[in-house]
Amino acid sequence: MGLEKEKSCIAQSFLLKNTLEYRKYYNKGKKSDSYILFIDFSKAYDSVDRTKLMEKIKSKRVTDDSWKSISPRWLKEKRLP
Repeated sequence: MGLEKEKSCIAQSFLLKNTLEYRKYYNKGKKSDSYILFIDFSKAYDSVDRTKLMEKIKSKRVTDDSWKSISPRWLKEKRLP
């Protein structure tokens, strides 16, 4: 899940709102933290060693599920989205 080319900010805001509402419903009123990360890697990191960047992100206690959703795509692409 994330920002995608040709998708509007409104669509992304809608997705974020629905995700948070789902979490609220799923947790049935129990207090639960939600962490949201927005990263725009377009052109900003073309010269950055992606492996080192991903190691740095993972060292910041990113959950396994979050890590699995971000790492494969960014490590495989010649340019970051």
